[in-house]
Amino acid sequence: MSFRIVLSQFLFGTTCLALSSPAMADPKEEALLPIERKISTFSIRVTKTGYAHFAPGDTIPAGSVPANIIGIDGRSAKDIWMLTDTGVVLQDDGKKVVFRQAKPCGWGEYNRESNGVGTRLWGIAVDRDNVHVYGEYRDMNTRIGGERRASLGRNGKWTCTQRSLVPSFVHASGALTWRAAYNMDDDACRIGSSAGHCTSGPRFAPTHVDPSRDSIDMGILNVALWMHGPDDGWVVTKDELFQPVLYRYNGVTWAKVMKFDQGTTIGNMWADDQHHLWMTAGDRRNSIILRHDGKALTQLPTPGSFAAHLVHGSSSRDVWFSGGRDTIYQWDGTRLRQGKTPAEVQQMWVSSDGVPFFVLPTSIAFAAPAGEAR
Repeated sequence: MSFRIVLSQFLFGTTCLALSSPAMADPKEEALLPIERKISTFSIRVTKTGYAHFAPGDTIPAGSVPANIIGIDGRSAKDIWMLTDTGVVLQDDGKKVVFRQAKPCGWGEYNRESNGVGTRLWGIAVDRDNVHVYGEYRDMNTRIGGERRASLGRNGKWTCTQRSLVPSFVHASGALTWRAAYNMDDDACRIGSSAGHCTSGPRFAPTHVDPSRDSIDMGILNVALWMHGPDDGWVVTKDELFQPVLYRYNGVTWAKVMKFDQGTTIGNMWADDQHHLWMTAGDRRNSIILRHDGKALTQLPTPGSFAAHLVHGSSSRDVWFSGGRDTIYQWDGTRLRQGKTPAEVQQMWVSSDGVPFFVLPTSIAFAAPAGEAR
């Protein structure tokens, strides 16, 4: 079944569960215990001989510059893939960094000074067999971007895919999400057949996917999406009153689960091995943690200083939160713990074997389990 058909059912489904009142955080809660892991850092720099790791205290070669990492994903702590802001794809096995491709499929030229014309690569997703680098093409006459996806297969060859729409929130989701995201971007724009100019359309409307001609792309305003696979996933979108609504997919249709309280802002989501959904809500400076177990929504107790908008993990007993200030948090199945990174986290990914990686402005931090090396 195509996701184009699914969306019409998603929009007008009527299934709904009652929202339980979340437990509020105790303002008198004691300080959180520290994360029982050492936080280590390394940087990736471009030298005269290529890309290389540098640990704190290493001699930095003259003329080298840091690689600006904008996307990270992988299969394990020893098979990490990264994308730089210049469109370079790197693979990291924990010992060395391997250059894989610069501007795959020739994409990556993006000139902000000329009305944003060109292709901008901005994310990477890794599944069992492929590495996908994705972005979008825009020209000066339209706000509806054309998706560009370059995929590296096990055979070492790149394939290039161009589509009409961009999965504009896939960076907040899992490796399987891009499969479901095509018809769910958040653009709303009308293309004139003659002038080619865009005018704003309503945010909430059925999606019409045909931007190659005079058309309307009335994408739903989606907030976050997580897919376990092609027949199980979650999405938070906004209704006609701009209130966030949670839906779940069962392989056939999207069913409404609940509507969040007015004023709730969902930042990011991730689902664990028990298919429980973890969400951050609020902003970078004042956040809460929400968890939905398939039946009811609860709010986990957090201190008043809690600030994080990213969430990812390896299991229901290993969930990480980051992206607010320089503090990171781990839910260990019983309690929330906290730790520090040298700078505010910009991107985060947690390997299936339980090692979190935090992309900082000029370096990468990670927290291997006690007694284990990365």
